[in-house]
Order: sequence, then C-alpha cells, then structure tokens
Amino acid sequence: MENLEFIETYSYIVLIIGTLLDQITTKIGLNRLNLYEANLITKNLIGLGVWSYIDIAICALFIILSHKAYRIVLKRQNKMIFIFPLVSGSIRLLVGIWNISIF
Repeated sequence: MENLEFIETYSYIVLIIGTLLDQITTKIGLNRLNLYEANLITKNLIGLGVWSYIDIAICALFIILSHKAYRIVLKRQNKMIFIFPLVSGSIRLLVGIWNISIF
C-alpha cells in the first residue's frame, strides 16, 4: 500500500511543480524578455487576467478527481488513474524547461 501512496503523492507533486514552473517561466518571458505566447487559449486567458486562476482550478480538479476516483470509484484497485495528473504535470514541466531554454 505504501508504494501506491508514493505513486499518488509523486503524481500530485509533478503536477504542482510542472504547473508552477510553466506559470513562472511564462510570466518571466512575457514580462521581461518581450516574448509572446504562442498558445491562443493561454494568450486569451492571460489577456483576460484569469490564466493563473484557471491553472489553479485545473490542478485542483485533477488532484481532487483522481484522489476521489481512486478511493471511492475504483476502491484502490487501479493505480492507472494517476496517469492523468502525472502526464499533465510532466507536460507542464517540459513546457517550463522549454521556456527556460528560450531565455
């Protein structure tokens, strides 16, 4: 059981760190380096001033849904539910690293 708790915790940490890295590097790039956002959805959310809030909501939603689905719906039988926050966080980590490479 400890291994599954580690996988769960690890996937949430990757999601949170990836989201933070992407947020920080994007804001630095847009504010200081005179770069532009290529993703139209993100560009519109930044223009409306709600990008950070939407990111927090999505991050919280992934954590809450996977946590509840694992415990209630799947009855701790299938750890594959943690792929969603893990993949999302990994992609965000890669985007943050890509942003750093642009600096």
